Amino acid sequence: SWWTSINNANVYYGYYRGELANTKLSNGSAAFDLNSINSFTLPKNWTAEMNLFYTSPQVYAYILARESWQLGIGIQKSFNDRKGTIKLSASDLFWTGGSAGESSFRDFNEVYKVKRETRAAFLTLTYKLGKTTVAPSRRRAGSAEEEKQRANKSGN
Repeated sequence: SWWTSINNANVYYGYYRGELANTKLSNGSAAFDLNSINSFTLPKNWTAEMNLFYTSPQVYAYILARESWQLGIGIQKSFNDRKGTIKLSASDLFWTGGSAGESSFRDFNEVYKVKRETRAAFLTLTYKLGKTTVAPSRRRAGSAEEEKQRANKSGN
């Protein structure tokens, strides 16, 4: 009851066939992605989270993309009867979320590495305004319900 985990795995096979600039293409590979989202309930209205995403190496036509992964974490405190929360979180903690690989096309070979600003920290304050309770709704009889009641009365 203190740990909630949502996990997802995608397994697929990408195959590419064709021709570009007199270079034939018939290439593919199996690949997979993993995603894990975890929430932890801690004492005194504290919660924590940890998210992990992983992509395996894979082929995109003439490109062999290397694996990549990201880890995100966060901690949150609720206050004032859970009307307010303050949260500190960080995405891509180890700055591993860029892409890298190699491309081979005819007589051209390229090794690439892309670094993006995927690592960031966030401080969030949320507060719920207004009533936190909702009055129970009144049950109204619609036209179908009224017709049913008339049919029951005439049948007696």
